[in-house]
Amino acid sequence: MKCPYCDNDMLLGVIQSRDSQLYWHHGERYFLDDKAIPLSSFRFFTGATLVAHHCQICEKIVIDYADGGSIYKRRRFKAMKKRRKPAESNALYVSDLDGTLLDCNAELSEFTKNSINEMTARGLKFSIATARTWATAAKILDGLTLNHPVVLMNGVLVYEPTAGKYLQINRLEPASVTAICETLQQFNLSGLMYELRDGKLTTYYESLETQALRDFVDERAGKYFKEFVHVEAFSELPFDDIIYFTMMEPYERLEPVRAALEALPNVSVAFYKDNYSEDLWLLEAFSGVASKRSGIEALRNCGYGGIVCFGDNLNDLPMFEASDIRIAVATAKDEVRAAANIVCGANDEDGVAKWLKENAPLNK
Repeated sequence: MKCPYCDNDMLLGVIQSRDSQLYWHHGERYFLDDKAIPLSSFRFFTGATLVAHHCQICEKIVIDYADGGSIYKRRRFKAMKKRRKPAESNALYVSDLDGTLLDCNAELSEFTKNSINEMTARGLKFSIATARTWATAAKILDGLTLNHPVVLMNGVLVYEPTAGKYLQINRLEPASVTAICETLQQFNLSGLMYELRDGKLTTYYESLETQALRDFVDERAGKYFKEFVHVEAFSELPFDDIIYFTMMEPYERLEPVRAALEALPNVSVAFYKDNYSEDLWLLEAFSGVASKRSGIEALRNCGYGGIVCFGDNLNDLPMFEASDIRIAVATAKDEVRAAANIVCGANDEDGVAKWLKENAPLNK
């Protein structure tokens, strides 16, 4: 049976009672065990069993009203079990990285990596949607099985790891690049400009005038072997293959710049707090057709039956808008938690992996 809320396959089971408590139970054995799901107290529902389907994705239970909603006996249940196909789901599970899948040190725990790899071997379809480039994401996720397209740079890029190629590139229009550069000059602000030419990603900077920029470049050049190129001015470069701008400063410094960039035509902006700093915010500008939402929509077009996403920060809200099930980690921003269907454990407690282990339909 398909879930009427998310269209994923539901598990067949029965509602049973014990000690004035209702449970939903799924399994070959026809009695309650420690996997039974408690529902509520119901004193008059004693000793009966009622066929019902449970959705592990959105945690809904649907009672089977065939035969006028009558109470089913063991023989009827076993006959239905024989006709039922194994629970399968073509849903794609997509997780943000920083603050969600990664711990507070921007690392993937061994538990999360091993758990997702084990579930992938049993049919889990797993992907990521991140503001990072593939150069940094690949290094952080080394050893994690990724067999499905991933969303990079807030939806600017969709990348196929198994083939090593970009499936979608949303470049900025040259006129938009010019307008962004002029806006940065107006506010006397420096940042990073990204170019993707012939499959090669290069990051340019005019000056590393702040400690935040210096730390950013030093970490990514040393740890992830990214290439950074100094130029006297962004305007000396051709603008045909520019895809992204990143600025990092305290909120007060960036807020007026955000407002100016958002007023530009054909430009999208992501503005959110850095997960690893007390006072730094990230302001990113890119093509007006790109966002994590557009990235999720591109993944959906690959033929998946549904999208379940995990996030924590403000730039994940567009991804939530395009997903069927929205899950926030316990440490997510208030706005993200409010937009979520479900709240799972914290990123430092392997919240995403543990939720998947408990809820994702897997092959035996």
